[in-house]
Amino acid sequence: MLGSFGAALRHRATLVRLALGAVTATVVLELALRIAAPLLFGVQPIDLAQMIRYALGLGPGSYWVGQVGHYGLGLVGFPLGYLALATLFRGVAYVVLGLAWGLVLWVVAMSFFAPMAGSEPFLGFGAATAASLLAYAVYGAVLAAVVGAPSSKTATL
Repeated sequence: MLGSFGAALRHRATLVRLALGAVTATVVLELALRIAAPLLFGVQPIDLAQMIRYALGLGPGSYWVGQVGHYGLGLVGFPLGYLALATLFRGVAYVVLGLAWGLVLWVVAMSFFAPMAGSEPFLGFGAATAASLLAYAVYGAVLAAVVGAPSSKTATL
């Protein structure tokens, strides 16, 4: 798995698709949490950067720490996680992998980071929980749709 993952990271086309997928999926996630969530679920816009600041115990004066953490995860950390998952589970439909990756991200965010940010686990299982589940599922699906499926010939995505 590590050999295939390393090969994927050395493949220029994979990196380009990974970067495009990361940007596209992160923009879609932001739109889902800030615009779609209030419209569809009647919740306040969800600010992940603010939640990261609070999870780290930082106040409003540390605005950029939350932004760097949020966009660093969305643009680098989460896409690399998807690449590792897609490399490990070759042959599984990439959109299924993307949805699974979005679910994993959501479970981690709701069970660990939400309580660290002062919210209830899974945001109390209310409308915000459903909104965030939808947003993370869409993030994973969009990322997978742009990045694509692993190729058996080149050991890359």
